[in-house]
Amino acid sequence: MRLGIAFRWGLIAALIVATRTAVICTCCEDHWTAGYRSAHYGCTAGPISAGAPNYIGSTPLYRHHDAPFSKNPNYDEDCHRKTDCSYEDVEESLFTCDWSIEKSTGGLFTEVTTISGNCSGATWTTTESFEPNAVYRAKVHVNDTPGDGPYGDDGAVDVTGGMQTLYAPGVTNFTTSANYPVCQSDGRFDFHYDWEADCGSGSTHTAHLDAVTVREKVTYESAYTFFGIHDSGHSATQCFQTGINDPTRNGVPGTDGAMYDYKYMLAVKDDPCESTCVGNQVYQWATGSPTGWQYAPDYNDDTANWQTLATYTITRELVYEDSSWKYRITKTGYTPCTHSVP
Repeated sequence: MRLGIAFRWGLIAALIVATRTAVICTCCEDHWTAGYRSAHYGCTAGPISAGAPNYIGSTPLYRHHDAPFSKNPNYDEDCHRKTDCSYEDVEESLFTCDWSIEKSTGGLFTEVTTISGNCSGATWTTTESFEPNAVYRAKVHVNDTPGDGPYGDDGAVDVTGGMQTLYAPGVTNFTTSANYPVCQSDGRFDFHYDWEADCGSGSTHTAHLDAVTVREKVTYESAYTFFGIHDSGHSATQCFQTGINDPTRNGVPGTDGAMYDYKYMLAVKDDPCESTCVGNQVYQWATGSPTGWQYAPDYNDDTANWQTLATYTITRELVYEDSSWKYRITKTGYTPCTHSVP
């Protein structure tokens, strides 16, 4: 009987010890959680606070130019339960940041490309492939570092910023080249013009004008133009006998950075007389074509969005001076070119 009672008391004591041991081992291992749990007294851990990206490049932003972005810091705290069952907030120090570029033409933004970067910043280096006059922005997908512990990873966060309109480079600094114009001995009047890209000076930037055409266009007095040909004779009292296309156009790719303009003598009748023929010349540039914004327009296409660079009045005259007939070409702002009629 006494043995039975002793056995029972021994079993009860063993159960008590086992129970106490189980309670003591409640916090035997470290435990992490990314969010607040009511059982974690004093813990204030929450979701990732991701810093937005910012555009730090030059403005305006042109095609063919790099678009650098910086990124504001990320912040996150995770809750750590220690083996003594106490809790602490631990600031997250490692994040992953994946970058992409989004585009809008007036509505929602859609992703158009991914770019390389880190949690400090990134650079978009392929702006030459993208549509001008659209708005672009950077998007960063921020996540904390996997492996914080069981239930220790926050959900990823997307942040956007750095909106910029992308522009197609245009033409600027349209000037007469050094040592021009030249009045040739045969009466031809030679002009040469240079220009630069408005996104920067030098040949590197002129090469960015791959979607640009520069042209000259000359129109004449419409009363003497028939079926697109201008009658430079005008009347029986006019002694020129050359037909001229009206309008006359000529153009080159914007990447050339320069173009020639030759003004030739018009044919003269065998019996010269005082004559005058006036043309209005305009130099223009345009970007984009009906086949796509990335293509330069045809210089004959008057529907393109031509921008004026310079205008001139060109006057061709037959005059009798110093006992001989002279052929004279005058262009606004330049000394006339005069040559004896053969």
